[in-house]
Amino acid sequence: MREVNDKLSGKELAEEFSNFVNNFGHDSEGFINGFTRQHRTLQQSMFRLIIKVVERVAEDDYSFDGRNRQSHETAKLLIEGWKKEYVKKLVSSSDFWSEEKALEQVNNQQVKPSGSMNFI
Repeated sequence: MREVNDKLSGKELAEEFSNFVNNFGHDSEGFINGFTRQHRTLQQSMFRLIIKVVERVAEDDYSFDGRNRQSHETAKLLIEGWKKEYVKKLVSSSDFWSEEKALEQVNNQQVKPSGSMNFI
């Protein structure tokens, strides 16, 4: 059992998460319910991290093969869909944003879903 002040590194947490899902009977609902019961600020930070994983898996230089190809393709679709919706949001929010200007902004590598989430 871990001590209260003994924190996992990011790498260790990824290993623990991997161990959790490496069982077809893992408790997905328990994880989801536990996640959604966290403090709202922590949920925001946790979700931002999940989105950063999606962004990384979507990158063109992400290494994949037949075992995780669907993850890569799904992540790319999620990011592409976010970009389309973000362009719509920008254009409808102000006269400043033309569709062309919004597309240019969204296609900038610095503009990502995780970056659009406020820190609280």
